[in-house]
Amino acid sequence: MRRKTKINMVILCSLFVVLTAAWFGGGFGWLVRKVILPKVAPRKLGSSFMIYAFGPEERFTHDTRGVTLLMNPKRANIILKGALPLAHRFLPPGIFVHGFNMQCLWMPHGEKDSSMGVIPLWVVIDRNAGYEPVLKGRMPVDEINRYLKEDMEEGLTSREKWILGHYDIIYKISFESMRILSGTGVNAAGGHRKLSLLADGQVRIKFDDKPISARTTAKVHELKIEVDMTFIPRDDKFALSYEARVTGLKLNVNNMLQWGDKKLAESLRKSLEKSLNRRKNKERAMKLRIPGWAARDMIVDLKLSDAQAIQKE
Repeated sequence: MRRKTKINMVILCSLFVVLTAAWFGGGFGWLVRKVILPKVAPRKLGSSFMIYAFGPEERFTHDTRGVTLLMNPKRANIILKGALPLAHRFLPPGIFVHGFNMQCLWMPHGEKDSSMGVIPLWVVIDRNAGYEPVLKGRMPVDEINRYLKEDMEEGLTSREKWILGHYDIIYKISFESMRILSGTGVNAAGGHRKLSLLADGQVRIKFDDKPISARTTAKVHELKIEVDMTFIPRDDKFALSYEARVTGLKLNVNNMLQWGDKKLAESLRKSLEKSLNRRKNKERAMKLRIPGWAARDMIVDLKLSDAQAIQKE
């Protein structure tokens, strides 16, 4: 009897050792990646996000539209632990390992009809990535133009003086290409980040002085915008405060002398900066609550251009 009990104890101890080794060695994590997760997708999360598929051994690619979030395994597990503090305790190690990929779909306006369609998002785990997550993407710029038109239907206006009193200038901008860049995120711990926007395109200009009205267009050769962001602690989350500056604007107006280009460029610069810093926009940003686990140090590199131009690259 004692011998049988001893054998059972040896078997139980061996089984415990094997299961423990499989848990901490990534065996269970491998099983979750290979067997369980592929059966979970597609899975809808809320009204604007869906996990479409898992690709443990392959990288997803995109040509004209889509965003890739690149992370190393350590940072991915830190974010997961923050986002799911209770569930994380029951998840085996070894799920987010090098080569693991997740394909998602993001609907910026949820299920509502919008000019901004569904955006593919790929989460890529790569051990060669740095600690700071990297967000890269390509989008056709015409989708952004339609989206901005929805949000800025009234256009930008400035009121100028002239010999007979005042006149209004109404601007409507459409972009031909745009790039959104961030600096390295190493200073994000101090609560500050900076985003830069570089763009070109064209602007329609309407001069309106009641009895006199005229229209023309201008080529925007260069538009530079810098946004200084500050993350303000609010309990265990962060609110966002920002200040936008238009640091460069060069345009060429049809049928107008050079001095007119400079005057209109300065008027548009002031109007655009005022619009970006409108009180309601800043109040909307301050109402956001960014979780403490969110990657505020993320490095951003987003390109927007004509779909045909993207395909040629």
